[in-house]
Amino acid sequence: MNAQGTTGNKTGGRWRLLLDPAVLNLMAATAAVGLAGAFVVPTTSLFLREAVAATP
Repeated sequence: MNAQGTTGNKTGGRWRLLLDPAVLNLMAATAAVGLAGAFVVPTTSLFLREAVAATP
């Protein structure tokens, strides 16, 4: 058995994982949820304070 184990050729290393379509979809979904959260959370608190007149 060689030093690489049973995984075979490691050309590209862990950067090859970033080109996997499933990982790209996961990164895009995470970015979209993060961006949406960045807009929704401050807007929600402003809405609760001004329109609903909620107290802390």
